[in-house]
Amino acid sequence: MMNIFDKYYILFVFVSIVLGFGLGQINTVPDLAEAVIVPLLIGMLYFTFLEIPIRKVVSSYKHIRFTSASLIINFLWSPFVAWILAQCFLTQHFALYVGFLLLIVTPCTDWYLIFTKASNGNVHLSTAILPLNFLVQIVLLPVFLYVFVGITGILHLVDVIKSIFLMFIFPMFGAFLTKQIGKTKTVQRLQLSISNIPTVLLLLAITAMFTSQGGMFIQHIRSIWWICIPLALFFFINYVVSFIVAKKLQFPKRDRISLHFTTLARNSPLALAFAMTTFPNEPLIALLLATVPLLELPFLAALSGLLK
Repeated sequence: MMNIFDKYYILFVFVSIVLGFGLGQINTVPDLAEAVIVPLLIGMLYFTFLEIPIRKVVSSYKHIRFTSASLIINFLWSPFVAWILAQCFLTQHFALYVGFLLLIVTPCTDWYLIFTKASNGNVHLSTAILPLNFLVQIVLLPVFLYVFVGITGILHLVDVIKSIFLMFIFPMFGAFLTKQIGKTKTVQRLQLSISNIPTVLLLLAITAMFTSQGGMFIQHIRSIWWICIPLALFFFINYVVSFIVAKKLQFPKRDRISLHFTTLARNSPLALAFAMTTFPNEPLIALLLATVPLLELPFLAALSGLLK
């Protein structure tokens, strides 16, 4: 069952952006907001790691063909397509170029399950691959970024290492300690009660970002719309590719629907958290990633209706 945050996520993001613009007009508030963005994102990832059943990664290996197809499309094909599209449309604007690449190389690990269920897809299959998807993208995200951006000399290895430690290792280790120290049943109850906390913290971080940098977003709003073209092309290309792969592998309809959403939906919160520390002097990258769900989620909702 979808909770209120899942059902009205787009509305919540929109309200957070509007609230951020409003708070940004109050003296001293923008500076305070800027100071809390990174702690909010670290908290979001801590609670996310606490929910991810890492030990269940092995279950994805029971579905060799589906797991292999999903991983190949997400982590070999999609980064290549992202780079081609970025080269074609976004080389004139660094923030859009980096933001788009960050988005595409991080496949979704949460709300794609909602759309899979709404389309009568194989939710069990999609859930089984979730932990593996999450771990692989954390490992490969800095690698892809350094390959696609680092060669320009703009990105330095020390910034990547700092981001990995602050945004991934620190909250992951904290979640691991929580699970080890707490009793199993206690942690399980905690996991059930905190399912909405990552979303709440993300929405607060979005509010804080637009409070501190809303003026910059308005200044570049026309440029930001350019990302719609490569994003739409990515969705179209990956839909066709996943359809062909599913047909070649003779997936039943439910499995094909699952493959569509695991290879189309993107993990903008994770990309956002990484961007905040890797590119602290490029807030437009983070602002772009914060608003992408307003474009992505309507597409996924429409697709779920068509695939039923």
